[in-house]
Amino acid sequence: MTQKKGVLNIKLTKQNGKLIHTDASDTSLYKIFIEALEEGQSVDVFFDAHVNNGTYAQISKLKVSIRELATESGHTFEEIQTLVKEKAGLCWEEHCKSFAVCSIDELNLAIQAAIEIGDHLNLNLRQVFAK
Repeated sequence: MTQKKGVLNIKLTKQNGKLIHTDASDTSLYKIFIEALEEGQSVDVFFDAHVNNGTYAQISKLKVSIRELATESGHTFEEIQTLVKEKAGLCWEEHCKSFAVCSIDELNLAIQAAIEIGDHLNLNLRQVFAK
């Protein structure tokens, strides 16, 4: 059995005690993702409740992108995370700022850095940040 690799990023909204797809395109993306999986394949799921500032969603998408960059480049997650932080200006001397304490603007710089690194590797990460 060949395991399929993939990332699904959709929005769900709680209504009447259930999580439902926010729009029809998310429903379609979900179905396509499920159909592409092999029978018995495991999937990691991460739920992130949105807050007004959006930083948790930014960090989540950033980490998905860093993981994708690491996989495609052959580097570790930590190496790519440091590279993104350096390119975004979040490192000084031998210390890098944690994404958890970054402002929205700093996270936007990191997102742009990840996208540019993806472009260099012919990997389009814009779709991860589209929603």
